[in-house]
Amino acid sequence: MADHDAHDRQPGIARSVVWSYVGYAADIVAGILLLGYVVRRVPPAEYGLLSLAGALSMLLYLLDLGLFNILVQKYVEIMEAQDKDKLEALLSTTLFGLAGLGSIGMGIFLAVAFCLPGPFKIPPEYLKETRVVFILMGVVVQIGLPTTALEQLYQAFRRFDRINQIQLLTAAIRVAFTILILTTGHGIVALAGLQVLMAIARIVMLWLFLPSSGIGIQLKLMFDWNLLKPLLRSGGWAWAENISRQLATVSDLAILGMFSSMNAVAMFGVGSKLPMHVSSAVSRGALVVLPALSRRQQRTSELQRIYTQTLALVLGGVLPIVVLGCVCARPLIRVWAGDAYLGAAPVMQWLLLAALSLAIEHPSDLLLYGRGHVKIAARIAIFESFTNIVVSLLLVSRYGAAGLAAGTALTHLLINAFWYTPAACRAARLSPRMLISAALHRLGWPSLLLILGIVFVRLLLLFGFAPQVVVMAGVASGLAYVAVWGFRIVMPLLRTPMMQSID
Repeated sequence: MADHDAHDRQPGIARSVVWSYVGYAADIVAGILLLGYVVRRVPPAEYGLLSLAGALSMLLYLLDLGLFNILVQKYVEIMEAQDKDKLEALLSTTLFGLAGLGSIGMGIFLAVAFCLPGPFKIPPEYLKETRVVFILMGVVVQIGLPTTALEQLYQAFRRFDRINQIQLLTAAIRVAFTILILTTGHGIVALAGLQVLMAIARIVMLWLFLPSSGIGIQLKLMFDWNLLKPLLRSGGWAWAENISRQLATVSDLAILGMFSSMNAVAMFGVGSKLPMHVSSAVSRGALVVLPALSRRQQRTSELQRIYTQTLALVLGGVLPIVVLGCVCARPLIRVWAGDAYLGAAPVMQWLLLAALSLAIEHPSDLLLYGRGHVKIAARIAIFESFTNIVVSLLLVSRYGAAGLAAGTALTHLLINAFWYTPAACRAARLSPRMLISAALHRLGWPSLLLILGIVFVRLLLLFGFAPQVVVMAGVASGLAYVAVWGFRIVMPLLRTPMMQSID
């Protein structure tokens, strides 16, 4: 059958990991460079408004009804049964269903836009363009929800290479048009419009590349409620987890927008950029193991190996960014965004610690889903998100953006250490001590190199070297760590029988 042949042609996990990181690395570089360009040409209050609109629009992705968390597993299940017609029917049903939900979401966001300023401290002179930005961000969600159905089909077939080739292309287009928009004197309305164009380009390319991606699936004009209904039932807890995580993500900027100022929102937006990219990079890289975990629900020893090796890769890859980012925070912000955004430095430090916790948490979440323990993962995420919101409300009025970031970091670190990781260990029938040992295996030499890099950077700061010199030293230390870590850990790990057997 065509599905079987397509399965045989799927890229191996090593290639999938490489493509996931190459594609997202390009997006990270584009995002970081563009942010430095944008914030120097857009006033902090305007950037705060754009950040607030973007964060609130993310809340509308809750309308996916939990499908985002379970669709890959369902695609894999049907693919293993080699039922091409059912797979095409599921793709079409979920895509058109999510498109309908996206229309509802856009309508809600349009209503919110015309009720502004509402509870937010929006300067009166920015009210008109803020409404336009909100409307455009609602359109982005309308397009983004059905895009999920296509992208997760590529993930189920492990076509992460194709997903990230599209990512590379859209990143290049975004860089070029952002520079053009700002050099011609346009502002945040044009930047929001560009996001709409990028969302359209992404869904069109995912659809057009389906036949050439070896998947052998076509999109049809059909909707089968009987296929969607069982997914919605099983996705109840997954949806609850999505709601809690999205609320926690949106609540940070929303709380600042209500209890502080748009300048504080801008500081948080700039300070959260690098940590957000770190978390997203981990998510995209680790996600390639979800189809493998779904196929091995009953093979405990293989699940343990996939889990521990994924955690080792994630921890080792994130560590230098978090540590050196915290050490170089102030000079990095000065070089990147300018002195007007120095208040973002402590925000970035705390959120990098939160990103480290989320990076460690992500393999645990994937294992719980792969093992079928969706309810456990959802309960932890709900409690974590609720606690995060409560702590943020307690700290924001006194400590502002930095206090809110500190509350986020401490909440994630404590709940991950005492609940999320232990729950994953129980699901994998693995002791926490064995997990820690596997995660830290062979990290000795890279860690020593990282410590030397920290000492060197601290000396440069002590003797008052220019911020550019300090940042370059931090980057050089990070690259040296990555080289040693890649040679000692990544390459041997990708050659292990376990990783090869996943292919």
